[in-house]
Amino acid sequence: MCFKKIMKRTTSLALAAALTLVLAACGRENEPAAAPEPVTEPAGESAAEPEAASEEAPAEVAAEAAAEETAVSDTAAGEGYIGAYRTLVKEMSDSGKADQFMLAKIDGDEIWELLASNSEGPLDQENTFIYTAVNDEPVLLASAIAGTDGASLSYSDKNMIRRTGSVAGMADVYSSITDGTLKEEFRAEMINTLETDAAGDEIFSYTVNGKEVSREEYEKQLADFNKEYAPFVVIDYDGLNVMDFENGAFTQKTQLAYWTAEDTFTELDSVAKNEAGAVNSLAIAAPGYTGLSHLRSEDNADGTYYYEDMTEDGITLMTNMSYPNSQRDGQAMDAYAENFVCAQVDNNAVIKKTVEDPELSAKFTYPVYKISWESGSNEDTKEAVGIVVLTDKYTFYFGYRCSVDDYEENAEFYDEELHAAELIDLNE
Repeated sequence: MCFKKIMKRTTSLALAAALTLVLAACGRENEPAAAPEPVTEPAGESAAEPEAASEEAPAEVAAEAAAEETAVSDTAAGEGYIGAYRTLVKEMSDSGKADQFMLAKIDGDEIWELLASNSEGPLDQENTFIYTAVNDEPVLLASAIAGTDGASLSYSDKNMIRRTGSVAGMADVYSSITDGTLKEEFRAEMINTLETDAAGDEIFSYTVNGKEVSREEYEKQLADFNKEYAPFVVIDYDGLNVMDFENGAFTQKTQLAYWTAEDTFTELDSVAKNEAGAVNSLAIAAPGYTGLSHLRSEDNADGTYYYEDMTEDGITLMTNMSYPNSQRDGQAMDAYAENFVCAQVDNNAVIKKTVEDPELSAKFTYPVYKISWESGSNEDTKEAVGIVVLTDKYTFYFGYRCSVDDYEENAEFYDEELHAAELIDLNE
């Protein structure tokens, strides 16, 4: 069935009003945490006395101003858990415990998790780490000596941390982040009994959640769990390896680079400024449809959101989301748009084409890039198209995804709907 035939359009004004009500209702049901107080300069330290300044040499005045600016920056980054992360990164970097870092949203709350790794991959100490924050203090959730006895540490953004490794066999342990600690959700173990069969092969026992099972049941339950929470991002010494689970095995899709300690300080400063600033009130208003199945609906305290809906005929998945800006200085917009889609929308995306859309850029008054990609393989291959919008503080994505077999029939309609979308201010 053609996607277009089951859709009913609504006016932009009515849609904006409806979207405002939906977000307001979600906010009442999931009461957001209070925004951090804006960082202000301590009284009496905002500026030097005019008379004193006039008596100092220009070089001394400049040095004093630079020192004051640095102090203000440090104050901004030193508030709350972001400041604690900054201290932790410095301590780990100075001690040689870790030299590469990244922030991640694992459990979907407003607190960023901190990933850390040692690029030298020492095998005599823990070399990969995941931290969260509780009461503005860093808490180590998990660590591993990656590279020994099958040991690894990875995470899924569906709130799942995976640890593997065993001296005699293999253990896969999966835990969610609950109230700042790990709660074990699933465990599968293959244990070497140190015995051999008549053919001289080693004999293993298999358990799932502490219950002994057959090898077939062990493999099935483990595969089902991995498939449900994939893709996983493996925290390794050489990079962040994005692994999908296909045909009963993990397959590397891409590798993401870490930040250096200095880069991490810059990113933490950016997060602190965003969290101290005004809550996002912008949203992409999509054309209105009937008969949608709501698959994901998240409204965050900072005003960002993530919605996924399936059309009535089950053909098209629509995604509408926003996220704090993470564009690096000097990074081209098209490259940022591609990285944004791969990191926030579909970890398995294989980018086909990225171009700026001048019509939408003029309409939104912000840069808008149209991006198309594929993901999956064989009969599960999906084709997608969407737009990435970069505003002052937040990046937005709106797009459509369907099977590669249905895409050609709906491509023109998708393009029409993308151009019908609007960027609205929910406070107006």
